[in-house]
Amino acid sequence: ISLLLISLSLFFLIDAKKMEKKMPEPTGGFQTIVRDGSEDEGNASDREAWFERMHRHPPGDDWRAIEYRNSLKLNRDRLAATTNQRGGDLEVLADGKLTGYWNERGSLNQAGSVFDTEYNPDEDKIYTISAGGVLWKGARDGSSWEVIHQNLRFNHGLLKLVPYNGSKRLLAFIGRIPHYSDDFGISWTAAEGWMDYADSWGTFAHPIFSADSMFIYALAKPSYWDSWTLYKSEDLGENFTAILDLDTHDNNDWFISEPHGSGMVMLTRRAGNEAIFYEIDQLADTLKLINSTSTFRFKDRRANLEGAQINDTLQKWYAYSNYEGFNGFYQSVDLGKTWTFQSELNESPWDVGVFVSPSAPENVFYGGVECFRSPNEGKDWIKINGWGAYYSSPATTIHADIMHFSEFTDPNGKPAILISNHGGLSISTNYLLSNQNIGLEGLNVSQYYSVRTPPNSPYEIYAGSQDQGFQRTFSTDEGVLNFDQVISGDYGHIVFTGGGSNLWTVYPGGWVTFYANAQNGGYNASYDLNSTDESVWIPPMMANPYSNQDIAYLAGGNAEGGSGSYIIKMTAAFNSIQASNLPFNFKAASGGVVSALAASPVNPDRWFAVTDNGRFFYSEDGGENWTPTATFLPSGHYLYGQKILPSAIDENIVYVAGSGYSNPAVWRSVNGGKTFSPMAEELPSTLVFDMAMDTEEKLLFAGTESGPFVYVFEEEKWYNMTGVAAPLQSYWSVEYVEAFETVRFGTYGRGIWDFEIEDIFTAQQEVEREVTQNQSLSMSIFPNPTSGKLSVKGDLVGEFGWRLVDSKGAVVKSGNENMISGVPANFDFSDVSPGIYWLIMQNESGNVREQVIIQR
Repeated sequence: ISLLLISLSLFFLIDAKKMEKKMPEPTGGFQTIVRDGSEDEGNASDREAWFERMHRHPPGDDWRAIEYRNSLKLNRDRLAATTNQRGGDLEVLADGKLTGYWNERGSLNQAGSVFDTEYNPDEDKIYTISAGGVLWKGARDGSSWEVIHQNLRFNHGLLKLVPYNGSKRLLAFIGRIPHYSDDFGISWTAAEGWMDYADSWGTFAHPIFSADSMFIYALAKPSYWDSWTLYKSEDLGENFTAILDLDTHDNNDWFISEPHGSGMVMLTRRAGNEAIFYEIDQLADTLKLINSTSTFRFKDRRANLEGAQINDTLQKWYAYSNYEGFNGFYQSVDLGKTWTFQSELNESPWDVGVFVSPSAPENVFYGGVECFRSPNEGKDWIKINGWGAYYSSPATTIHADIMHFSEFTDPNGKPAILISNHGGLSISTNYLLSNQNIGLEGLNVSQYYSVRTPPNSPYEIYAGSQDQGFQRTFSTDEGVLNFDQVISGDYGHIVFTGGGSNLWTVYPGGWVTFYANAQNGGYNASYDLNSTDESVWIPPMMANPYSNQDIAYLAGGNAEGGSGSYIIKMTAAFNSIQASNLPFNFKAASGGVVSALAASPVNPDRWFAVTDNGRFFYSEDGGENWTPTATFLPSGHYLYGQKILPSAIDENIVYVAGSGYSNPAVWRSVNGGKTFSPMAEELPSTLVFDMAMDTEEKLLFAGTESGPFVYVFEEEKWYNMTGVAAPLQSYWSVEYVEAFETVRFGTYGRGIWDFEIEDIFTAQQEVEREVTQNQSLSMSIFPNPTSGKLSVKGDLVGEFGWRLVDSKGAVVKSGNENMISGVPANFDFSDVSPGIYWLIMQNESGNVREQVIIQR
């Protein structure tokens, strides 16, 4: 299983029996509701399968490699633009058809998950990689977090500063490929000699840097069933060489580690009834058997080994296993020949495993849902805090789901330990006796499934996050906003009923909550879907399209508890939700389950549905009866139906989107869903999560795995919208906020970003405001874009009147100029506001015009 998938998959999953228990509503304004539930790494497989199915593609295709190539292209396009990370400058997009401003909106105070960390003593700064793949740095006290790089997506696994040419080199993996940076993360170069991945299941594991030899080691394999290969770099990550082919494909069979201070790079093997410990001969590139034992074995726990050099003659090793039937923790003082039982662990460590303090190796730590420490070499374990305690004391407790440990020495010579988790980053200077959350502000790495603004209250924003709960804010302020976490967990598919006053959202597995006072209170009622076919991890939901009644529709299960994929009608009344199936069984009709659902804003009786295997259905009677399209959508079988967007102007127009790695990702119907045509021009091979349109439906906005995109209908073409300021991220949600003429995106790793539209320019507007151009005249303008100073030359001779016209046709400046053929004439527009304009030069024979982009 890919490390990238695992890194995205450690999350809250609720215990269905406990979900029905009503939690106390928050008191004192914004006290988070802590839900009874379960945190179980095994539940990650459900989300993992859902995530992989959304990226549907033919066997053998590698969607991760495709997205890596997409990100490289975007990074090249904006390589010089990495300093403006918070927005605020005019963006000229879509070849001048769209202008506006990117503004980051939050959350400022609800950090999401972070992984690898590194400390640079020269700056006294901490570096970290967030779950969205962004590289950050900040101070030890949690202040001054700043983005270093957000145009490429960094993998979990390695983040290391190493000595290089009198300075330092930064090492990391991007797109599953090792990279290095010699300017502290601003620019990156891919290593040579690394493995070519065969498909999306190809991965790498356990990269380490040996400070003694200055070598880098890592495991990699091209696809899931291929065996592992051991790779080595002797030149600080510039080149890698495959040095050993290992004979198993299982992700749990091999483990690379370096006991602190030992200089020994160990390769540990889980092999049936044996635990085998090899040292890598770093000069000969061979394995030296250190010890093997059948009296200690890992059984169904992954191979693991950590330790430290205690003195010249003694190393202490640690490993965990369940070969005696429980989560045993063991110590060896003879290089793995014999093992002594130390204690039983409360839970099996997650991928973060066991961490031994380099400065005080009697202190040992491990992480799973919660974090544990031992002050006596693993004989006794102390839970740092229960996961629920975080919500009442976020500044001094550690959030659930431990992702990474590291230790560094601060400028005063004092060791400090960093604990990465699903709520940001904590630091301890006393071996976790006390902890400080340094991700409370400015580490803006929220992972949002759904972001929505109520139609009747545009200053409210609601967000459903990954492991940072259901969040809300109300603010008229500009800039990055604080959000309140209403209830813990994961939420998506936010919809409004009751004329926009009331809110519904859904938790993975189909636990639906209804809020009659979403801005101030907790949920008033809940419904738990328990049925056989709940294969869509976060089931789609649709608001009642008919009236102001509090009715919503959940898709993808059976309200009666059996098999099938039905649309479930849910009615909220008297603090309860009544649920019943609509009659049509989509699984019986299509072989798939409903993955997206929508109703026409023009005709509320016209409904649309699409399944996870690409079948499209339409209903003319409010969801009672359904008709499938004649063929799969598209004419291939690899579209996962992720989003349906009906036109709010024409009931016959509807758009559907989803996975687009072997086929177009977006399709359009002009006959109510009976037939479709692709909308593929200039859209990369990617997954489209969500779509929205402006009020006049001139533009179609899409949130995709490759970033934000806009479709200009007049040109029948897609354009990338990231511009200068927006992060290159997965954009999971998008909506058009009409009150502000703003497109609001929710990202899965960099929070909420607004694109505030300045102008939408169309050729029709140009025709309406200007007479026919004289084709015999020509001119060129430079520089363009310009900060104000502009030169114009061409075959223009004699007296010309000139006008600078804005995108609405208004004359901003005008005058007369005596033109000499081929000689530049100079204009000064320094007093003109940034934007898109047309410079029109006219004499008695006609006019000639060119578009001018003014930027500051």
